[in-house]
Parts: sequence; structure tokens; C-alpha cells
Amino acid sequence: MNYKNQMTPGTNFKVTFTKSNGEDRTIVGHVNESGKHNSGKPNLVTVVENGTGEYRTINTQTIKSFQLI
Repeated sequence: MNYKNQMTPGTNFKVTFTKSNGEDRTIVGHVNESGKHNSGKPNLVTVVENGTGEYRTINTQTIKSFQLI
């Protein structure tokens, strides 16, 4: 599944993925309104974590679960 197509600006979602160090991480967040994505890297998406407002980069190839909220 191409999760990046579902991670559209303003859409809130909950995603669990594996970080580069092997640890699983769950984020509730959204893509910012400008649709900021990492150019040239089709498997990476930058999201804004709800609550903290911090930017996080997710490798869509390591997603274990994804839910629109």
C-alpha cells in the first residue's frame, strides 16, 4: 500500500513504524499544509506530530499499521 498517498496535508492519522535503530514508534500526526515531503526520497514523508508540533520523518516502507483519524 502506498501510505504516502493517504498522508495528505491536513489529514490526521495514527501510524506505527520501525525507526532506523529498530525500535517501534507510534505517532499521531499530520502532514503540514504546505505538504512538506522529502524531495527525491519517495519512501520518506515528513509529518508534524500532534501535541508537540515537532517534525518527524517516516520511512513508509517500515510502516506496521496506519489509521486515518
